[in-house]
Amino acid sequence: MEAITTEVLVLGAGPGGYAAAFYAADQGKKVILVEKESRLGGVCLNRGCIPSKALLHATHMVAAARESAERGIVFSSPTIDIDTLRSWKNSVIDKLSSGVSALAKGRGVDVMTGRGHFESPNTLRLETSEGQRFIEFENAIIAVGSRPVVPKPWNLGNPRVMTSTEALEVESIPENLLIVGGGYIGMELGTVYAALGSAVVV
Repeated sequence: MEAITTEVLVLGAGPGGYAAAFYAADQGKKVILVEKESRLGGVCLNRGCIPSKALLHATHMVAAARESAERGIVFSSPTIDIDTLRSWKNSVIDKLSSGVSALAKGRGVDVMTGRGHFESPNTLRLETSEGQRFIEFENAIIAVGSRPVVPKPWNLGNPRVMTSTEALEVESIPENLLIVGGGYIGMELGTVYAALGSAVVV
């Protein structure tokens, strides 16, 4: 199969990758944006900042209702429908990811889905669901993002040991939750689960 050619190849469609792709396209370059996931937006949009902020927004109402008692406004205890909460959070992700796709299309950025492997300084082999494709490029931007890792002693295959990815799915509300890591995602998830009723230790 004949190789596809482009001026700029961007590997990874997170906030760094798609912003770079859009900028290059705005400068008149022919751009191919490669992403292994079906949705654009990377970790931030799909498994990080955005779902975390959506859950924070939803659970803020629970905390605000509890605190309003100090001001003489008392609400009954909320009923938490986990499935509806999770579906709403996913709908926010879908809407924003669709927005990124629309921006790519509007700028003439060619989006390809698959896992990229560099074959040479100017060739990328793309593994797609339909087979292999080859992309020849003049310049490449690598913006593949990050992924959570469970330390080996804790990687026991136990569903009670979660990364932030699993915690964002909110399958259940644990009675007690230990969060290892006090960065923004740990603190945001701790706040969400505490509002939902978990006893949280960071």
